[in-house]
Order: sequence, then C-alpha cells, then structure tokens
Amino acid sequence: MKRIAAVVAVILALGAGFMLGLLAANYQDITGFFQHEAITRVIAQQGPLVATETPVILEKTYTKCGHTITSEYEEQDRLTGKTLAEIQQEFIAEEGYLVWSDEENGTLMIQQRVDDWCPDDRKRVHLGVFKGHVAVFRGPAGTNDELLRITGIKAEHLPEQLRQTLEAGTLEYDSEDEANFVLENLDEYD
Repeated sequence: MKRIAAVVAVILALGAGFMLGLLAANYQDITGFFQHEAITRVIAQQGPLVATETPVILEKTYTKCGHTITSEYEEQDRLTGKTLAEIQQEFIAEEGYLVWSDEENGTLMIQQRVDDWCPDDRKRVHLGVFKGHVAVFRGPAGTNDELLRITGIKAEHLPEQLRQTLEAGTLEYDSEDEANFVLENLDEYD
C-alpha cells in the first residue's frame, strides 16, 4: 500500500510539474493579452488628441525606390478634435498606414507605405534590352520592374559598348522625352 501511494505521489508531482511548465510557457502570451486590452481602454478613454496647433507629420516611404519623404500633413483640419483611436480607424494598417502620437514633442505621426516610386523616380526612365530589342523602363537605372515600351531597334545591331551599356540598364534619363531623343539617334543603327 505504501508503494502504491508513493507511485501516485510521484505521478501527481510529475503532472503538477508539467502543468506548471505549460503555464510558465504561456505566461507571456497571457499577460500580453491582458496588457493589450488595458492599453486599448486607455486610448479609447483619451480626450481629443489633435488641436489646431498640433503638429501633424506625414512620412511616406516608397517601396520601389526606398525613398522616404517627410512633410506636414496638409489636411490637418480633418483630424482636429479626434482621438488617436479615431485617427487610427481612418488610417488603417491594411492600407499601409501606421499612426502614433509622439508624446515627447506633442506631434502626431502618420507613416504611409506606398507601393510605387517616389514622385521624382516615377518621372525617371532608363533604356535597357528586352527580348533582343531596346526598351524603355520606368524608374531609375538598374530596375526593370515596369516596362513602358519596346522599340524596333535590335540590340544586336548596336555597337558592342553601347549594347553592353543597354544590357546593364544604366542609361537613365529624367523624363521620357529625354529618352526619346536618344532613341531617335539610335534609329540609325537599325
């Protein structure tokens, strides 16, 4: 009988140890869940965050070129009198936004991730080779994400050095008009 009681005590001790281990492993998730709810309640109970004198900064990061443009948010009157929670509902994460209040300097920060080129790089074009022909691509040199058009100029008819430069995609221009001027001069090789 003492032996059975000892075996039961060992099994109970092992079971209790196992359960304590599970609780310890999940403790952080459990406490994180409760803290998150408390933070949500505090934000929801805040008064208006944005006043007419509140600095509101918009920071756009363009994914295709990696550039970030920071400016003052131009539609601040749309946000005046709203809480952080209300503003976060307007600028949702699924649309590339992240909104927070920098309490240290009283600024409302709106970050936006834009899946495109920045305005400067959107105007830029470069020449390259596509399927054996000279082609025009949108964006700075070295990025062949967006093919604008393929010309009738065959790369094999061009001088070797020019062909290699085109294959490397390093002929960059500030506008399509500039690239078209160069293409007119390349027509003589075709």
